[in-house]
Amino acid sequence: YLRLERLMDQNSEQNVFIYSRKRIELSGITDVCEFTENTVEMTLSDGFLGIDGEELKIDYFSSDTGKVAIHGLISAITYYGKAPNSKKAKKSFSSDK
Repeated sequence: YLRLERLMDQNSEQNVFIYSRKRIELSGITDVCEFTENTVEMTLSDGFLGIDGEELKIDYFSSDTGKVAIHGLISAITYYGKAPNSKKAKKSFSSDK
């Protein structure tokens, strides 16, 4: 039980690390909902997270650890409180090319 509790705690912690807009590593991801070369949409314990960019590729995703790594040109990160298609974005970070 203790091991599962620790694993659940690790999955609920959400961290984002961006390396020169070319690589992003995330934790706290419960699922990858949708993936194209321009968008990756993921589920968090309390909502959704979207990554926009160009030539995006998922290096790895582990549902056990909740970790994801993506490379490509990253142009925006958006947190959603509801499904990504809803118009209520909690917070958005973007950069001009």
